[in-house]
Amino acid sequence: MIGYAIRKYAERHGMTCDGGYAYGKIYNRHVALEDRYGAKILQIYLHPPTLRPDACDIPAEQIQHALLDCSARDYRLSRQRPVRVGGGRVIITFSDNPGTIARVERYIDEMLPRLDALELNTDVCAYCGEPLTEEAHYALLDDFVLPVHGGCAREMVEHAAKMKGHPKSGSAVKGAFGALTGAILGAIPWMALHVLGYVTSACGLLIGFLSNWMYSKFGGKRGALRAVIVALAMVFGVVLGQVGGTTARFARNYDTTGGLDHSGMTCVQYVQCRWDRYIFADQSRVLGNVYDRLVSNLPDAESEDLIDREEYISMFSSDSYAADRAELLREFAAEMGMGIFFGLLGCAGLFAQLFHGKRMRTVRILK
Repeated sequence: MIGYAIRKYAERHGMTCDGGYAYGKIYNRHVALEDRYGAKILQIYLHPPTLRPDACDIPAEQIQHALLDCSARDYRLSRQRPVRVGGGRVIITFSDNPGTIARVERYIDEMLPRLDALELNTDVCAYCGEPLTEEAHYALLDDFVLPVHGGCAREMVEHAAKMKGHPKSGSAVKGAFGALTGAILGAIPWMALHVLGYVTSACGLLIGFLSNWMYSKFGGKRGALRAVIVALAMVFGVVLGQVGGTTARFARNYDTTGGLDHSGMTCVQYVQCRWDRYIFADQSRVLGNVYDRLVSNLPDAESEDLIDREEYISMFSSDSYAADRAELLREFAAEMGMGIFFGLLGCAGLFAQLFHGKRMRTVRILK
């Protein structure tokens, strides 16, 4: 976007206005100007954006020093990172106030010629890297105004169109299988630590990382679907770790407290009774299940002398059951919630990559 001040500057210096930019050649440098919220931006083209930084003759620090060795206040340069060098260009930010365009013009007149002393040749096509012997055409790559040959501009547009229509390789099914495998592997240390009585939610970090990593290793398809699959696998791994670890802890308690002789139940029955407190809000149902399991393990001769089921429930009912159960569920949910939080941290790299990779690169030929 450009306003009236930049348009008038462009008219005075023979620049072209299109696509929200004023662009052209000043002091033998390809430059572009634009307005942003509270700022005016000057772009100076250096070299093709695909060129590696270490392949450039002039270090970025030297270019930055040449353009920043001045009174920032006099030119109204931004206080934060006013001169940035990278990706084949220099981006210079000016704080936008009435009269800023005059400071921008003075900066261009006084600072741009400093690049001549660096013997920096910037008059090359941004696409093919060959010299611009003919009049330069300009193409807009995302927010980068690039000088190119006419034929190269058309080739850029065609290449971008092909990339948009190119199907992404990989298989979501294979990726989902890999993510689940990673989640299961990550759940194993969660279970082990839970049995030992340690805080296990930090294992969610490992579950998230392994889910994402195994998705790639199994040839999963890239794209937004990957984030959904990995996130679901991570949640599955956290739930598996918490449920499996809690079940293993119940089984361990059964062995350490005397087993069948002490509890009157088999290990499976004992674990079922412990889980009943988490699952059922009805205390009578929980106690009834305990009674049924105890009776099922007694010989017929002994079961005749037992109190009946309703009397057992009445005898062992507790007024604090609801509060105790609520506390158990709160601790259980809190640990799973923290595990999911750490799991998301383990997938942070994926979400960042998805955010940046989701935006397709756009190319437009400017007039």
